[in-house]
Amino acid sequence: MPYVDSTTISWVDYDPAARTLDIRFHASPVVYSYADVPESVYRALLEAPAKRAYYREHIESVYALQEAPFPASLSAASPVVGGA
Repeated sequence: MPYVDSTTISWVDYDPAARTLDIRFHASPVVYSYADVPESVYRALLEAPAKRAYYREHIESVYALQEAPFPASLSAASPVVGGA
């Protein structure tokens, strides 16, 4: 899962087989999991210069949300991808 360069979003992950987009925010111990998201939306989020704005406009109220606790086993040592 790529950690992203964003003041709001910590990391994003995408499962192409399940079409599920997972997002974790810096200020939340919750993983927000969105169902039936096209891979193009995931890639556009990674490339968006303003990731929070892209999330709010193209993901937040468009796709079905499920919340899950943040897995403690995930390390903060993964590389950062993309811009603010």
